[in-house]
Amino acid sequence: MDADLPDGWTTKRVDQIARVVGGGTPSSETKRFWNGAIPFVTPTDLTALEGRYVSTTERSINEEGRKAAGLEVLPRGSVLLATRASIGLAALSAVPVTTNQGFQNLVPLDGTDSLWLYYAISHRQPELARLAAGTTFRELSRKSLQALGLLVPPALEQRAIAEILDTIDKAIERTEAVIAATERLREALLHELLTRGVPGWHSEWKEVPGLGPVPACWQAVTLGNVVRTTTYGTNRPLDGTGAVRVLRMNNLQQGELDLSDVRRADLSDDEVNDLDLARGDILFNRTNSLDLVGKVGIVRELPQPTSFASYLVRLRVRPEVVDPFWLSAMLASPDYQARIQRFATPGVSQANINPTSLKSLIIPLPGLEEQQETSRMLEALRARSLTEGSEHSVLLAAKAAVGDALLTGRARVPVSMVEPV
Repeated sequence: MDADLPDGWTTKRVDQIARVVGGGTPSSETKRFWNGAIPFVTPTDLTALEGRYVSTTERSINEEGRKAAGLEVLPRGSVLLATRASIGLAALSAVPVTTNQGFQNLVPLDGTDSLWLYYAISHRQPELARLAAGTTFRELSRKSLQALGLLVPPALEQRAIAEILDTIDKAIERTEAVIAATERLREALLHELLTRGVPGWHSEWKEVPGLGPVPACWQAVTLGNVVRTTTYGTNRPLDGTGAVRVLRMNNLQQGELDLSDVRRADLSDDEVNDLDLARGDILFNRTNSLDLVGKVGIVRELPQPTSFASYLVRLRVRPEVVDPFWLSAMLASPDYQARIQRFATPGVSQANINPTSLKSLIIPLPGLEEQQETSRMLEALRARSLTEGSEHSVLLAAKAAVGDALLTGRARVPVSMVEPV
């Protein structure tokens, strides 16, 4: 026994613990091969997958198509491993499936737990990508996969490891579901709040050209009526060593500021005073590709003096008229992003929006109290998303650390609670 291995563990080639089965594709020109009862997995199905299990696919084939392509129907619990596009991406089959030629699939042999095998092979994804070769396109060969060595614990320990990692994955999936549901609720609520107002506050409506029906007490104004100043940012060179943080267009994400990658610049005292950002400022992306121009981001708390680059514009509102968090949420909404992009002037490689033209945008204006109530409702949903997002990050880090320890045997898991199958 190898003294470097955990007690009871062995090193085995992949083909000693699983059958490696390739895929293929029936002729797309032969229509009768398609739209049958057999799911047909492609790498796209894996990249769009939520979770670990494949049960439905975009395309399907019938028995005649399967035979024509010489495909084996993979049993439930097979590990589907992408070996061309998204090399090393893996999933488990929840139902019998076939795959295209972009896969080398693993059918576990007796004594190999399928869920453990999924985690063990996923843990080696970076190495699988390095093993890929080819000139036209990179591909992990069947031979390379078959020869890959895995650390294999006893069957009961395989199950115990898989159950621990599965529990973490289920927690991750629940958190992702809550985040997605919260975002859907926010989008639906935002549309309701921006068109019909706070629920229960209104009983009469009026039709406003270009806006549609809105509460009768709302005004229709231009953006210029509620914005006090529009200011262009600095054109100083940006680097990582300057004295002042400077936000760029990539720092505007989904109506908020993303401070994970911030550049710096040395600004004059006048620029520091004139271009400093404060809570409630709205940054507007005036120059970008057509699908990104017009993005906005609201400034919340900033831990240190921060400025902004010249292709951004700072909007400062009239606080006696408009709540900046309400206005930012409205400008970032899908409906108003589409309206804003109509002001874009196409350039050679980028589109531009003139802030002066933007100020002619017609917006509905509730009373300030209703704006603030809307902001409070949206902020409650944002806080829920942030909480779930933090938990999600913790779970991902825990999965990576725990998975590495368990799958390498550096940490052993008790198997006394695992009942033999």
